[in-house]
Amino acid sequence: MFDKELMRQLRTIPTENRAEWFAERDKLEALADEMTRLNVNDMVQKYGVARVMRVLAATIKCNPEDYDAKAVAMAHWIPPIRLGRNFEIRFCSTIHRIYVQDLFYKYAELRKA
Repeated sequence: MFDKELMRQLRTIPTENRAEWFAERDKLEALADEMTRLNVNDMVQKYGVARVMRVLAATIKCNPEDYDAKAVAMAHWIPPIRLGRNFEIRFCSTIHRIYVQDLFYKYAELRKA
């Protein structure tokens, strides 16, 4: 499991809180579009490690057969963005899967409790 601070940042947004959900969705979509393997550290500074990890985990969850079992299991530690819906497919990164897995491990291992 990840540390408490990261899990607080990754909390699921309640269904009733539409304004917060739409704002977070827009940030995650912008991050997924903007992020490349070369600017990930800049994206962490701009959007925060929790959002970067959420996008990387969403990419892993969408195609679990492309990643090793450990990466898939760790990606499932990240809770869904919104209750009752699975919108993670919208936040998939276009980074090649080899880099996605390495980047996810890099940030996930730092935040393990």
